[in-house]
Amino acid sequence: MSKSQKIIISLFVIGIGGYLYIQNLFYLKTETVNGTYTIYVSDSIELRESLKEAQTHKGDTVIKLANGTYRTDDSGKENHLIKYLVRTILNKISKEKYLNLTGTFKYYGQEHVGSLTLIGSSRKHTILDGAKQNTVFHHWSKEKYSLNLQNLTIQNGDSNESAGGVRTFSDIEVRDVLFKNNRSTEYGGGFHSYESVTVTDSIFINNSSEDSGGGFSSSESATVTDSVFNKNNAELWGGGFYSSESVTVISSTFNNNNARQGGGFYSSELVTVKKSDFNSNQAVITGAGFHSSKLVTVTDSTFNKNIVIGGFVNGQKLGSGGGFYSYKSSTVKQSIFSENQAQTGGGFSSSELATVINSIFKYNSATLCGGFTTSYSATVINSTFKYNNTTLGGGGFCSKYKPEIENTIFRGNIPDKYFTNY
Repeated sequence: MSKSQKIIISLFVIGIGGYLYIQNLFYLKTETVNGTYTIYVSDSIELRESLKEAQTHKGDTVIKLANGTYRTDDSGKENHLIKYLVRTILNKISKEKYLNLTGTFKYYGQEHVGSLTLIGSSRKHTILDGAKQNTVFHHWSKEKYSLNLQNLTIQNGDSNESAGGVRTFSDIEVRDVLFKNNRSTEYGGGFHSYESVTVTDSIFINNSSEDSGGGFSSSESATVTDSVFNKNNAELWGGGFYSSESVTVISSTFNNNNARQGGGFYSSELVTVKKSDFNSNQAVITGAGFHSSKLVTVTDSTFNKNIVIGGFVNGQKLGSGGGFYSYKSSTVKQSIFSENQAQTGGGFSSSELATVINSIFKYNSATLCGGFTTSYSATVINSTFKYNNTTLGGGGFCSKYKPEIENTIFRGNIPDKYFTNY
């Protein structure tokens, strides 16, 4: 082979290599499977470009994130200098800015784009980080297609509006996601949705809102399953979370959450709780475990050491429902209330009919009505009240009208088993 031929071949190889390198700078790895468009990303710049591309793709889009931390303040200058320089040049020569290299990760879905899904490899290894400067992710879809989050950690979000972690105007489904150390001035420390929320196998730790919904908030219904809320805080309603509509909680745990009303969570509508635990949550006015403005049904759940500390409203000290508070009727089955405290109704407080079946109330305390209180009548069947105490009313419970009691044990309650016509 002649020297000139070697030079030609070398130049060809260099050219191919350069082409592939440049292509890697500009083109994302993608595939379409069963009609779903999938984009693979490995750094913050690629995440921003994938969101930009997904905004106009017709149909559902899945963005798969490789292991790593995707920070809102990472422009790529430190770790991806060539990519950073190319995008910086494009921003300068384009009529419209090509790409924001820092700040909140943003998605603005146009017509017919479909749902958006962000999937990490695991919540331990795939992290979206707001660097305590920004909302981590903002999602808006013109036709309100849903947002799905899976296998991620979303942390250190900070917002002087709603949503420190994630803000969406669509239905949101969260699965196997950790929200931690997110803060907002308005609704939703962890995230806020203007539509319905479904949360499964997820954890909310140390999120806060200066308004309502420390862990998250929803303008529509919320369903929470197999999830944990720990040390979340809201200045007003719902330390763990807040929902304007009905709430269903299944097999979930609420520990050490705080709010003015609804330490664990707050709902303005119906509440159904099954197989869940509420421990050491705190509220100022109502419902250390949770607050509901409508009907409540609790089954196979435990309420332990939740405290309503009491606060002044119009000059009067109030504090109701250590375990929970319901503004309407309440039904409790196969549940345990122990060592809860409040001004009124240590175990729980219900403004209308209270039905208690196969449940245990022990060592609850209140200034008025130790076990529970209802401003209407009570039906109590196959239950046990022991060592509950109160200063006024019944140690076991209080009912405004004569209760119906069947096969129920009262032991060591102070001062009385129950009290009526209070």
